[in-house]
Amino acid sequence: WKFNSESMLGFCDVLKDGFRARFSREILLLDRSEDRFLHELVESVRAQMVSMEGRPTTGKLRFLAKAVSEVLGGPATRGQKIQELFATIVGKLPKDAPVDFPIGYLFAGAPGAETGCGVCRHRALLFKYLCDTFDVAPCAVLTGVLAPPDLEKIKRSNFSEGDKVEDHMWNVVKVDNRRFIVDCMAAGDALLPRDHLRGKEKGNMAYKRIGGRAGLVSLATRQFGEGLLP
Repeated sequence: WKFNSESMLGFCDVLKDGFRARFSREILLLDRSEDRFLHELVESVRAQMVSMEGRPTTGKLRFLAKAVSEVLGGPATRGQKIQELFATIVGKLPKDAPVDFPIGYLFAGAPGAETGCGVCRHRALLFKYLCDTFDVAPCAVLTGVLAPPDLEKIKRSNFSEGDKVEDHMWNVVKVDNRRFIVDCMAAGDALLPRDHLRGKEKGNMAYKRIGGRAGLVSLATRQFGEGLLP
């Protein structure tokens, strides 16, 4: 339950079958034994990973990121449609007694999900699950916001309507002692540099942890084993 209490998973945390994360309306479940859609995805990825033996780690990470993006609805340009489909599916869940919600229910081909409808949290957790399942590279999950790069000491109590801040969840991977952002919602299969600014019509936005600085360097070393410090 570390994720539920700290809203993050570090490099040393392994996301295994049976993982549950509590959100407002769903208890998200990642477990192949209870989710045939997830099982089918894992087996499909496994078959393709065999042919990638010997390829650079970065290539394997990009393959996983693309697989996550595609199965959960595609690029951010479909964001409105993805949100609408997800809201419809979640809207059918009990309001007073949240139940397990297998992530595969959001996959392309699942009943009602059409071409997939996973938002940033589903993509970030699924990406880490696949990274850990196939031992591709150390992977972390961070929650926070996209905010102007000059905004510091971010606290939700400081937000006001009209602020250029967006809730978000993303991954960080470590390859040869370098850290990259992976954003399966907004950036597809790209491995982004740590100082990446995501272009928006409202201006550039940086990945930031609540209560910290830029998402890649805001967490204490003890939380990540080796940490995310430069």
